[in-house]
Amino acid sequence: MSFILSRIRKFGRDESGAFAVIFGVMAVILLATGGSAVDFVNIQQGRKTTQISLDATVLALQPEIYTKSTGWITNRAEDLIKESLAGSGVTMTMESVDIDKKEGRLYISVNISRPTVFIKLLGINEMSARLVSEATRSKNRLEVAMVLDNSGSMNSYGRMTALKTASNLAVDILSGGDSTPDKVFIGLVPFTQFVNVGTGSRQAKGIDIHGQSPLSWDNFDDDSNPSTGHDTTNPSDRLNRLALYAGIPNAEWEGCVEARSHNTSKPEEDRLDVNDVEPTYGSMLGYNFGETLFVPVFEPDLPDWNYYNQRGYMRDYKGGCSWSSNSRVRQEKSCKYPGQWVDYGSGENGDGPNAGCGDAEILPLTNKMSDVKSSINAMVADGGTNIHQGAIWGWRVLSPTAPFEEGVAYDVGASKVMIVMTDGANYASQSNNDNGAYYYSAYGWPYNNRLGKTWWSNSQTIDEIDKRTKLSCKHAKEAGIEIYTIGLSISSGSDNGKMLRDCASSGAHSFFPSSASDLIDTFEVIADQLQSLRLSK
Repeated sequence: MSFILSRIRKFGRDESGAFAVIFGVMAVILLATGGSAVDFVNIQQGRKTTQISLDATVLALQPEIYTKSTGWITNRAEDLIKESLAGSGVTMTMESVDIDKKEGRLYISVNISRPTVFIKLLGINEMSARLVSEATRSKNRLEVAMVLDNSGSMNSYGRMTALKTASNLAVDILSGGDSTPDKVFIGLVPFTQFVNVGTGSRQAKGIDIHGQSPLSWDNFDDDSNPSTGHDTTNPSDRLNRLALYAGIPNAEWEGCVEARSHNTSKPEEDRLDVNDVEPTYGSMLGYNFGETLFVPVFEPDLPDWNYYNQRGYMRDYKGGCSWSSNSRVRQEKSCKYPGQWVDYGSGENGDGPNAGCGDAEILPLTNKMSDVKSSINAMVADGGTNIHQGAIWGWRVLSPTAPFEEGVAYDVGASKVMIVMTDGANYASQSNNDNGAYYYSAYGWPYNNRLGKTWWSNSQTIDEIDKRTKLSCKHAKEAGIEIYTIGLSISSGSDNGKMLRDCASSGAHSFFPSSASDLIDTFEVIADQLQSLRLSK
């Protein structure tokens, strides 16, 4: 018994092998501690990969916040992020998705985890992290002029309906769903063969309300000499077209204006009909008295014979207005209008002095989105096509100068954008009658030498209008305006398609949807591109 007790006491005093036991215990701790660096690097690599994917996903999905539900965006974001993390060993779960349409903000937070290799020896089986990303539309001022074709062909194949739907969608995207966004201003320029500036503009700077423009006399005279000239610097030698309207009991100016002078004494680059020169009631350096003003449309009453497709809408003479056998003299007599009633049923398509003037008026830049949508929905398809007039007035709506002064100066950092949409080509109606055309245009008659000659063919005239369209776009781009063009059912390789491509800021800025239904996608793509995004977190 004493032997056993002595052996027990000896074993208790024996310290050999104690370090091995301690080392065995400490080895697990040392291995886990040293290997934790590897686990930490792995989770950090997972964080980096996921953050890149999360940022890209938020940028890609931010434009969708105006048309898609939170659930749709959540599911789509989860799919995109998981796809990019495939094979990385990282597990991702969505935490939250927050949308603020007013601010144009998309916020997404996620949680990630990755299995541990070494510290799981200490009972820690995975490492996790929380990541967030946010995309917000830039707060820079954005000014957009929608220049939209309202010609008669837009009645076909549901085009006008699709255009209204597409334009309204673009308004929602650009405004972020806000009824009065602080930094987004949209204007509307409906065009046919004329542009309607609105009858409320008669008192605005730039409209020729006193007959000061030399063009006001085109196709009007009161003597028997068709070549009589007039000095508009003399108040007694002016023809006020609005006064002519005022003298007709059943006609009033509906708001359309003619193109400004194409003075051939100046280089093409400097001519008024392709530039945004500020109008003035008087003389301007390099321009004649009244030349910069915008003349109200007044299609003259044509003689009752010797004209094709005549628009004779009143008698050629009346008391105090002498008869002439010369058709040109009869056409130009301004004395035949006061006190006479327009016969809107006379002649083929007789529409009186406002013939061809579309009902839809220009809407100046505004941040009241309800006004923009109302103007879009009020558009009516009717009449011919003059893309040049649409483009030049789109520029004038964005310009800070009269007659529309809602646009800020070019040098204050605002983004100015023009979207030109058409489903056809510039239109001409050349003929061999005395005026040289079937229909009155924004350039008057070919006889007036403001667009081609009386003997020109349709193709020659259209080529000239195309050239002026491209010059107007060129000058607008030089001023700092970004231009998108849309040619609905137009071949990009056609002459019209080439003109639209030249008008656009780049090849990527021109679109050629094949059908009306494609317009919606086209406008959505453009609106998305106009949203300047930034990663704010």
